[in-house]
Amino acid sequence: MSTSSRKKPLAVNEQGVVVGLPYHDSILVGFEVGEGTASIRFRKEDVQYIVHFSEVLDFTISDFWFGSIIANIYQWPLLEAPWIDNDEEFGLKHLYGKRASRSDVDLICQRILQRTPQARLVQVDCSYGGVLSFICASIEGQRLG
Repeated sequence: MSTSSRKKPLAVNEQGVVVGLPYHDSILVGFEVGEGTASIRFRKEDVQYIVHFSEVLDFTISDFWFGSIIANIYQWPLLEAPWIDNDEEFGLKHLYGKRASRSDVDLICQRILQRTPQARLVQVDCSYGGVLSFICASIEGQRLG
């Protein structure tokens, strides 16, 4: 008998932390990027889960490996996504800090929102290093079994 669930939108708490799946302290077991989509799979207590990112418009990965331990997943509306000058691995600075100036990032975000008004920044932080940042339209989660 399968215990898989259907994909469901994931909620966000007041700190921007994604809730709805037990990812904290889980082990990353899969990562996939395709044209306009991405997903991560993780395992917690012998159960696998997947997070789907739809309409992926941009992403950055740094110091990331399979077996990483997921600490938090954040999600912000694009215009509310943080830029912290002294933190290279957080928010918009992680996504664009090595590619564009802060003022250019504001323009990039405005252009993205013209095409995709629901665009958001999603960031997967791992304990002991490793960060994935995505601009996408939505994220959904699912228990695989």
